Amino acid sequence: MSKKYTGIIILAIIIFSFLFYWYEFRPYQTKRDCFQETTKKIEEKFKDKTKTTKEWGEVYDFYYKNCLRKRGL
Repeated sequence: MSKKYTGIIILAIIIFSFLFYWYEFRPYQTKRDCFQETTKKIEEKFKDKTKTTKEWGEVYDFYYKNCLRKRGL
């Protein structure tokens, strides 16, 4: 195999690796981090257990979506 094909193969591997990171791994990490951050934030700020499940869901969604937007998803 010539050096020309070796260079093309290496370049293709680098490009596919970057694309995998950008479209698969990075969003997964961001969603995981936002889940953890939102859970901690809600536990710290809202120790009141009298809210209904619907109210907690709305508060959680608000913080989670804001975290995703802040991080570019």
